[in-house]
Amino acid sequence: MALRATQLTLREPSPNWDPWILFFLRLMQKHRDRLQEKIATEHLLEGKMAPLSQKILDAVRQNGSLQISQLESLLGEKRSTIKLRLADLVKRGKLARHGKGPATWYTSATVQTA
Repeated sequence: MALRATQLTLREPSPNWDPWILFFLRLMQKHRDRLQEKIATEHLLEGKMAPLSQKILDAVRQNGSLQISQLESLLGEKRSTIKLRLADLVKRGKLARHGKGPATWYTSATVQTA
């Protein structure tokens, strides 16, 4: 409706852009509000996870991608414990797993690799 209201005035000497601009700004505000809700929810969920899981997430975000052996060195934790936490983070959609076997690496779930 906003687009149509603006289109009706385009041939006039002074087109009325207000309906379209207001529509666009309200839409952007709704998207911002939704994003803020998602971020707040994610922060709450991260606050409830095990400290090691949070350390793994932070390390992966800081480095871009990491393998289990690199996480062992960085965090000083047992390989088996790290593997359990990684599996949980992948299942929860926080991390993405790439590759198989010893060449497996992990990235933040929002990061896309080529």
